[in-house]
Amino acid sequence: MPVDSLVSCALSESVSQVPGLKTRYRACQGVVRARSGESVDFTEHLTAHPVAVVQLMAEQHSVESGVSTLPLRVLKSLVRTARVRAGGAVLEVGPVRASAMPDWISLGLQPLALTDSAPSTPTAPGQVLIGDVAGGMPVSAHSVDAVILRTAKTFRAGLGTPEALLGAANLLSCLKPHGSLLVLGQPGESLQGWQDLLAAFPIKLSPSEYRDGLGWWLSLQWLKGSPQMQLPFLRAEIGKDALSRLQWHRLVRELIVKRTQAAAKAA
Repeated sequence: MPVDSLVSCALSESVSQVPGLKTRYRACQGVVRARSGESVDFTEHLTAHPVAVVQLMAEQHSVESGVSTLPLRVLKSLVRTARVRAGGAVLEVGPVRASAMPDWISLGLQPLALTDSAPSTPTAPGQVLIGDVAGGMPVSAHSVDAVILRTAKTFRAGLGTPEALLGAANLLSCLKPHGSLLVLGQPGESLQGWQDLLAAFPIKLSPSEYRDGLGWWLSLQWLKGSPQMQLPFLRAEIGKDALSRLQWHRLVRELIVKRTQAAAKAA
């Protein structure tokens, strides 16, 4: 069945059940009118060209996309990539999202959040830890199956610093054997700097990307206000023999000494 027919079928069955639909229709009608230069009947346009209208709304929503927006479908994909089993523990690093804990719990996982600023929304005791990834890491070593890194002040200050090396080592030390660190990027962002940083450690690196496809259209996510997502990410997987936090710190010291010596020779 052609894509247009599939979308029309999905719309005819579900369009009346979507809250705020008329408002979104009017908004999209304005976009169509602006593009065509003339007034159009949105209902007629939707019936005749459903995919074109979906693409217009997808374009509008994609501007709002960012690493701070993590719909449940994206989390499911990340869990599959990290190969986290039901009941596994996940650490999300970055400003606390309001839906973070409920979303992870709905996937059958044990969530924990690490942020370097006080959360703006109420959270359950023990689910959110405040600390610096390069400072006194409040998360125990070998305690989680996956780390989802959105952002942290240490890394925003630059990836070529000793603090960035230490922060990455601390996050890797939180992983259980065969655990994964997933570094999420902004749409269109290059993660080459992260590859250069993490390549210094004894881990396996795999660049990848999450991209919404046909399912985003057919599930009417565009009508529900969920932005179309396209996120690059980097997976760093440790081996079966997890290093202690002390061993990770020793690696960092060795790397810093080598870089200092190399810089001295170059000078």
